[in-house]
Amino acid sequence: MNASNAMPAPASSRLWLLRLAIPALLLAAVAAWMAWRANTPPPAAPGAPLTMPASAEIEGRFGVRFTQVGITADGGMVDLRYQVLDPDKAMALMSMSMAEAETNPAAPKLIIEADGTEIANSEVMSMKQLPEANSIQFILYANPRGLLKPGMQVTVVVGDLRLPHVPVQ
Repeated sequence: MNASNAMPAPASSRLWLLRLAIPALLLAAVAAWMAWRANTPPPAAPGAPLTMPASAEIEGRFGVRFTQVGITADGGMVDLRYQVLDPDKAMALMSMSMAEAETNPAAPKLIIEADGTEIANSEVMSMKQLPEANSIQFILYANPRGLLKPGMQVTVVVGDLRLPHVPVQ
C-alpha cells in the first residue's frame, strides 16, 4: 500500500476550502436578510398619519366614512370617528349606535384582528345631534381591561358590512 494514498489531504487544502465556504455563506445570509428587509414595510414613524382603509359599501349604505379608531381616556375608551357624507343615510348609523347592542345586532362593533375579541357595549356613547354633511361624529366604546392598544388593527363591523385592517391610534 502506498503511504501517500493512506494519508488525509494536507491541512492547507482543507483550509483553502474553509476560506471559500465561510465568505460564501456570509454573503448568502446577507443577501437573504436584504431580500427579507426589502419585502417588509417600514414601521410608521411616531406621530406619522396611519393609512385608513375605506369601504364604498359602508359609504353607500350608511353615508359615512370611518376616519379613525383611537384610544382615549387613559386607555379606558375607544373613539370611533366618522365623517358624514350623506346626512339622511347617516341617521341610520346614528340610531343604530344609540341602541343597545343586545337589542340591535347591527350596531357598530369593533373586532380585534389579532385574536377576534369583539368590542360591542350594551351602552355605547355617540354624538347625539343631527348630522351635517362633512361633520365628524363619534361613537365611544369602553375598552375593558385595556384590551385594545395603539398599533393594533381592528375590523369595524356595521350590520353585515365589514371594514378590515383599521389601524388603532
